[in-house]
Amino acid sequence: MKEICEHPDINIGYTTHTKWLSNNSEYRDKYAKAKQQQAEHLANEIINISDNTSYDYVDGEYGKVGNSTAVQRSKLMIDTRKWLLSKLLPKKYGDKIEV
Repeated sequence: MKEICEHPDINIGYTTHTKWLSNNSEYRDKYAKAKQQQAEHLANEIINISDNTSYDYVDGEYGKVGNSTAVQRSKLMIDTRKWLLSKLLPKKYGDKIEV
């Protein structure tokens, strides 16, 4: 959010943004909706990354071989998005705590 606030075309300042969140219910509601949409976008990205197998294999000396670097990179991308989802929408995507 800080990068967006400092963008030359926007330039409202991060402090202004946080004040608006505290004091302006309309802005707060729109921000909450945008964060919800961001979370849903991240969830869709996880599915797309998981389904993309185009880099899983490379040509080796004796034919196709697994590309562990690409697979590990995809895992990192998915894990990062899952972590972020658990913070953005903890009730929906967070860890379930059993009592």
